[in-house]
Amino acid sequence: MKCADIQSLLKNSPDVLTVSEVASLIRSSESYLCRLIREDQLPGFRVGSRYRVFKSDVIRCLEALSTGAPSLPSELIRPPPGRLF
Repeated sequence: MKCADIQSLLKNSPDVLTVSEVASLIRSSESYLCRLIREDQLPGFRVGSRYRVFKSDVIRCLEALSTGAPSLPSELIRPPPGRLF
């Protein structure tokens, strides 16, 4: 998948997405995305018992995966935000 395709795929999405929303958009399984989050390849955070991800992080992760990069560089992995609610 080309970088432009990834960005256009998520163009109309909100800035914070659920794993389910991302899975639906990229036609992947939720378990695969949760594994990427647990392995620190996709930065994510929990709201209650569910993961949330930033759209920009999804784009970076998909670009890295599509170019064959093994994982995101450490400078792109951000710590989880403080408590949102």
